[in-house]
Amino acid sequence: MQSPPSLTYGFIALTLLTAWWFYRLTGSRAVVGIGFVLWLAVHGILAYGGFYEVTDTLPPRLALVIVPTLVLAPVIGFSSLGEPLRADLNLAHIHYFHGIRILVEVVFLHGLFTAGLVAEVVTFKGQNVDLLAGITGPLVGLLVFRLGWLSPTYAIVWNVAGIVSLGWTVSRAVLSAPSPYQQYGFEQPTLAIFYFPFIWLPALVAPLMIWAHCLALGRLLRP
Repeated sequence: MQSPPSLTYGFIALTLLTAWWFYRLTGSRAVVGIGFVLWLAVHGILAYGGFYEVTDTLPPRLALVIVPTLVLAPVIGFSSLGEPLRADLNLAHIHYFHGIRILVEVVFLHGLFTAGLVAEVVTFKGQNVDLLAGITGPLVGLLVFRLGWLSPTYAIVWNVAGIVSLGWTVSRAVLSAPSPYQQYGFEQPTLAIFYFPFIWLPALVAPLMIWAHCLALGRLLRP
């Protein structure tokens, strides 16, 4: 798969920035940093070797990328295992973190669509409304936790809505990719997520947004 070099190298930089920022937000713990490095390396190597290009298996190989991180999200957010991460959490900063979604939507997904590598349904021109979460997340951090102008209840509602928004977007991406379950994008399917480095979008960048939601909700609901 040939993608514009600016998107390829830009997305590598975005992934590393996202991982580093989350690592800092959760207390710069070695286990988090090492886990990210190993996870990115494994899926990067598999994608580079063409492992995810085989799309007719049941279950789809992409499930190896998506399912483990989704299962971990509520564990990290609400269980005692995630307590060390929640303890160091700055609630304003974890909401600023969601601003990364603006770059994902406006620069990378739109750019990949223009290059013919993702379906329109996963862009803001299609059925993807996640750009709104990227715009409003930093505003919630500012108005609720930095300035104190709004009640934390607004943040709880926003985080629940953000999870729904991201879940919707991920489902559109999965259902527009070539597989036995494909429902959208038959003329221009979502292909980029099977290849390096864009495999890192479902492997780490998108899951970290869900983890951030769950961590924030864990702090807000269990202060």
